[in-house]
Amino acid sequence: MVCTNANLILLLILSPIPFSFAVLLLRRSPLAKEPLTIIGSFIPLALSLPILQRVLDEGYISAFGQEFLIDPISVLFVVGVSFIGFLAALFATRYMRQEPLIARVGAEIFERRLGIFYSLFLFFLSSMLWSVSTNNIIILWVAIEATTITSALLVSFYWDKRALEAGYKYILLLTVGVTFSLFGCVLIYSASAPLVPRGSPLLFTHIKDVIPQIPANIILLSAVLFIVGFGTKAGLAPFHPWLPDAYAEAPTPISVLLSGIMTEMGLYALLRTLGLFFPFYGAVASSLLVLAIFSMILGALLAMVQGDLKRLLAYSSISQIGYIAMGLSLGTYLGYYGAFYQLVSHILAKPLLFMCVGAIIYSIALRNIEELGGVGKYMPITMTCFFIGALSLSGLPPFVGFMSKLTLIIASADARLWWLLIILLLTSILTIFYAVRAAYTVFWGEEKSKTIKGTREAPLTILFPILLLTILSFLLGLYPQILHPLLNSLSLLAPFK
Repeated sequence: MVCTNANLILLLILSPIPFSFAVLLLRRSPLAKEPLTIIGSFIPLALSLPILQRVLDEGYISAFGQEFLIDPISVLFVVGVSFIGFLAALFATRYMRQEPLIARVGAEIFERRLGIFYSLFLFFLSSMLWSVSTNNIIILWVAIEATTITSALLVSFYWDKRALEAGYKYILLLTVGVTFSLFGCVLIYSASAPLVPRGSPLLFTHIKDVIPQIPANIILLSAVLFIVGFGTKAGLAPFHPWLPDAYAEAPTPISVLLSGIMTEMGLYALLRTLGLFFPFYGAVASSLLVLAIFSMILGALLAMVQGDLKRLLAYSSISQIGYIAMGLSLGTYLGYYGAFYQLVSHILAKPLLFMCVGAIIYSIALRNIEELGGVGKYMPITMTCFFIGALSLSGLPPFVGFMSKLTLIIASADARLWWLLIILLLTSILTIFYAVRAAYTVFWGEEKSKTIKGTREAPLTILFPILLLTILSFLLGLYPQILHPLLNSLSLLAPFK
């Protein structure tokens, strides 16, 4: 029996939900939670592959009168969410059962809280898939807000002072920030409603046809609201203060999801909304470019002075998100190609690095750079993978990050923005400095803690996702043509060819 587009999309979004409820009901069981979580996260990954093929063949798939629509942009995020979600679930099954954590909260309480953790994890995965599958501007905001509420509870999982403070800051700043985007959604809907003769004025596919008829002052006000709201979600500077604490204090599997895909939800929403205006209002793209450059520079500078590995990677994410936003703001074929290539690079490199830090925390219970040193001789696999992730993040060959940043440099040159090319090169040098310095100090530096001696590699369930991401970072750097069909489809959507 052939699976219809509607069934595929509904199964993609809803398949984690029954497992989320099952884990919650069986939260006292020490055996059921992990298998249910792995199955619940694997099903969307399995469904994302036929969806990807259909989008490449047909251009897009839709359902329920185009209320749900997956096009080349959406499908990249669908595959990214599904893939990183599954790897994070695998990683969590062993990482979350650390003896120090169980002893801290008590075995019985730990089992219940772990069940709630996995239940929220699956709901978080479902809400992200919902975000990138809807064609409705208001439902997009609702789904984005659902990811915020769910992830805030996950950030606060440890329930100590630092985790609660990070969770409070996270939900407060994001909820307030994203509320601005709700005003923008309502404003665009109100302006579009009288101009859409047939169909729903809530659908992006209908709104884009009437943008030239909407007064410029409404467009520009909406653009400001979207930049503030969804820019906060994306972690663009200066709307980023929630990000370092959330990334640092969340359990590492959640840091993987936040860094690898959740902040990209904000970029996705920005592209969906601001992308409506790009062909007609160059000032909107220019405003996004200014924020992108500010994020690239500020994130890199702040990452250089961090002593905590997770906070360093958090500030690095602000810089890397800036690269993606910069490519999108160019609005050209090469700009889009480089932006989405950089997105793929980030989806691979940042979860890889956070998982390597998680492996160190699991084995040594330390994450401060100055307290570590000489870890490499005890954890050679983790060391190799961390260096590859750091080099890819820095844009060095032969890894995927080199190809993505090279494309952005070529896009800047093609647009005759030589000053932007210089900024790209300088921020890349800063990235090399802080990423390689951290890797060298942690793995090759002098041993500074007695707990490091005799350390072993993390278990295979932790190492497997790390190794897979490492291989992909290397493979997609050597064979970039693997990604070309999808990236080409995405880049053809650029407003300025």
